[in-house]
This record gives sequence, structure tokens and C-alpha cells, in this order.
Amino acid sequence: MAYRFRAFGVGCDYPEGWRVQIVPTKTFSDENGVVRFDDMRPGNVGNVTVTLSWETASVQDDFVQKYLDNVERQYQKKMKKRCRVLSREHIVCNGHPAGKVHALMQASTHVLRPFGKPISLEILQIVYHCGQSGQIIMGTVTAEQGYFEKNRDVLQEMLNSIRCHEVIDSPLLVQAGGVEQSGSEEAEEQENAV
Repeated sequence: MAYRFRAFGVGCDYPEGWRVQIVPTKTFSDENGVVRFDDMRPGNVGNVTVTLSWETASVQDDFVQKYLDNVERQYQKKMKKRCRVLSREHIVCNGHPAGKVHALMQASTHVLRPFGKPISLEILQIVYHCGQSGQIIMGTVTAEQGYFEKNRDVLQEMLNSIRCHEVIDSPLLVQAGGVEQSGSEEAEEQENAV
């Protein structure tokens, strides 16, 4: 991967040609935040969104199992039966027990394509709880099915690169790339100074 995004101890690698956006409608702090990564290379705009989110939470020891047990029901509730979970599994991510879900969703309108014909989307999600930071960390890929199949390895590598409790000198660090919306005044000042 060409670049690394880091904020408040949470980080993720991403390829060249991708845009990093701090979601302006969500809180962006050390306690919780959402960052969106979009492939902006010609021919790929609108085909994929990867989100990295974190939230401070106390959880039970069987958090991953409960997540995996309830994920299909939650997807069905949110997606009105247009989503099918293809696989659920226990994995290790960043040294933490994690859950990994692969799903297929049918959509006629979506954040990736606001207008147009029905599309098939693949969703790949990794979630875990970090005892050291006390946060639930979640990485989610939502991509058109053809894009997902062609770029599966890169998308998986992005999710596998998620880290928590990284030590950094500032609350926001993006190596190259570009941030559309900064998360704090201090980060804005740092970005303007570059």
C-alpha cells in the first residue's frame, strides 16, 4: 500500500489514487469517528467505499460471537431482506479476536450510485474490540460486485492493515493522499502548514 492514514491511534493503509474523507456528519474524536476511503482513479469512481470506524465501548467477553450470531439479522433489518450473508468467521486482526463477514446485497440506489439500474454489491467487514484502547474497531468494504472480484486482494489488504492504539505525534496524520475534511482545528493548522 502506498499510504497510511492515522487518527487518534487508529490507522489503515490505502492505495495511491484513493481519497480520504472524514465524514462531516459524524463525530471525529479519540472516542469515536468514521473515515471513508474512495477509489478516485479514472474508471473506478463510485465503485467502492471503504470505511474505518471506532467507538469507545465496554463489551462482554463473547463480543465477537454475539456479533457474528446477530449480523445476518441486523443486515436483513437494515437492508429489508435485500442482503444475504455469504460467510461469517472468527479471525485474528491486529492481535485481537475478530469477526469477519462477507455479504451480498442487491440495491437499486446506493451511496455508490445514486441513480441508475439495479446493482449487486459485495460487503466485507471486520470488527473487533481492543481491550487496550477500549474501542470497537470496524472496517467495512462496500463495492460493486465486479470491482470487488477484480480488487479483492487490495481490499482485503486494506482491512488487514487496520491498527488500533498506534502511537503518533498528532491527532491526524495522512501521508500524501489528501483529506477533504479535517477532524480538528489542530489538524487543520497542521494540514495548512504543509
